[in-house]
Amino acid sequence: MNLIQKAIKAAKDKVLLKYHRVAARMYLDGQALWPLLALSLIHIWLGRVIP
Repeated sequence: MNLIQKAIKAAKDKVLLKYHRVAARMYLDGQALWPLLALSLIHIWLGRVIP
C-alpha cells in the first residue's frame, strides 16, 4: 500500500468516524431512523467513490 492509498484510507476512516458520531448522537436524541439511513447511504457512496 503506497502513501496516497494510506492517506485516502485515513481520510475515509476519519469521515466515517465523524458520521458515526453524528448518527449516534441523533440516535440517542430519539431520531433514530434517518441518521441510520443516511449512514448506510454514505457507506455505500464512499465504498463506490473510494474503493
